[in-house]
Amino acid sequence: MGCTKALPEQFALITRRFSLSPASTSALQSYYKFIKKHCFNIEKAFYSLLFQNL
Repeated sequence: MGCTKALPEQFALITRRFSLSPASTSALQSYYKFIKKHCFNIEKAFYSLLFQNL
């Protein structure tokens, strides 16, 4: 349902907002591919990942 279109913007927004380190960004990129593949609720998935890494 068009979720893959929103992913790049969502990803960029989150990396900027949290000023992520290269390691965190790498982890997010792996997760990004997983989300893209499975078309999950993007925001929910990203935030759950971020809060696990705080």
